Amino acid sequence: MRCLRLPFTFDPEKLRADLALVRDDEWIPHVQRRHYEGLWSGAALRSLGGSRDNLVPEARDGQRFADTALLARCPYFRAVLAHFRCPLNAVRLLRLQAGSAIAEHVDHALDFEDGEVRIHIPIVTSDGVRFILDGSRLVLAPGECWYTNVNLPHAVENTGTVDRIHLVLDCVVDDWLHQLFASTPAPHFPNHTATVRGVTGSSLAVLPVFAAVAQELAAAGAPVTFRSEGATLILNWAGIYSWQIRLRLPASVDIASDWSAELESSPDLHGEHRGDFVAVMDAIRREFPRIEVHAAGAT
Repeated sequence: MRCLRLPFTFDPEKLRADLALVRDDEWIPHVQRRHYEGLWSGAALRSLGGSRDNLVPEARDGQRFADTALLARCPYFRAVLAHFRCPLNAVRLLRLQAGSAIAEHVDHALDFEDGEVRIHIPIVTSDGVRFILDGSRLVLAPGECWYTNVNLPHAVENTGTVDRIHLVLDCVVDDWLHQLFASTPAPHFPNHTATVRGVTGSSLAVLPVFAAVAQELAAAGAPVTFRSEGATLILNWAGIYSWQIRLRLPASVDIASDWSAELESSPDLHGEHRGDFVAVMDAIRREFPRIEVHAAGAT
């Protein structure tokens, strides 16, 4: 799942009113300093041990997340968090100063399927902000509520004249969040998709095929690399922003029964990579005659 606009809309004026309660000394530089140019900073609303000086979003050494003193004096932020009836880990205000940029990068274990999701609620933004997710721009308006799969390549440029400030929540996936995601329509992206199905007794050893396809394309001059992340195999086209074809394998496969996996691409607005997607499908069919590949086309 690339992203999802959740069915909550919060009052931008009330969000900005609470934002005004943040003192200058409560903004601290973001921990990932190698990822950005300019100024990227944050203010902790929930952090490890409730510390105002800790923006680290992962639990360490048995520490637990707790509300900070800043959250205690921000009534509307508390009301916003109350909408999320799931466990909350780190909650931060993240500010990208005008003229600053966050380089393309990927985070890890922050996909819905990983059990933790990152939610963005824009407070201050402008037309000069370009948020690129999976090679395609995503526009987030003040007060909207978005899940973004930051396991995918993403980057932000703020060429505007105002700082971009988001309220960012890291939520633990539970039954409530499962139901919320299942009942929320996904936005449309023009990407290529296919279902890979194996019949009883068929192998799923497709990793060498993906690696070989990457080598063939690279030899022909395409800027393609191959890697795997957990149960996902990835072909990555390098450029200003990355473009990918991903095969999401099931967590486990019992060759004594049928199985299926999903093949998908990054958005391909102009169909420039249609031939690459077809080449990957053909390679899987060629190497594994007992595996079926059913393309859904550009969706």
